[in-house]
Amino acid sequence: MTQEEFEERRRALEERHRADVALMNEAHAARLRSLEELRQASGPADRGQAAPQPSPPAPARQPGRVLDDLGEALTDLPEVFDKNDVARALGYEPSRATLLRALRQLKADGEIIQESYSMGGVTTRYRKLSRSE
Repeated sequence: MTQEEFEERRRALEERHRADVALMNEAHAARLRSLEELRQASGPADRGQAAPQPSPPAPARQPGRVLDDLGEALTDLPEVFDKNDVARALGYEPSRATLLRALRQLKADGEIIQESYSMGGVTTRYRKLSRSE
């Protein structure tokens, strides 16, 4: 085997490893979400608290509202976040296209950068920027 063949096979293995790890991370996240849903569906906690009622569907929002809401929620997001974190911070899940437009605008405004791209079932992650970056 030549050095070039070795390097090519090694790169292919590394790429496969990254894809496998990404799938495992997504599976773990799905299990955690399922566990949380199971906990919420199991009824009140031992302390006698009533289970939270599901919120009604969100009404249609005015143009630009998601961008405004996201700008306000940006401080509540972790330093590196994904669309699931955004939905939790907003308290609702905007349409995919609307969310992507809002995130694109925040990137253009220098508020965030794209940390990683979606690959193998792992969602795109973004990083907040401080004003000095």
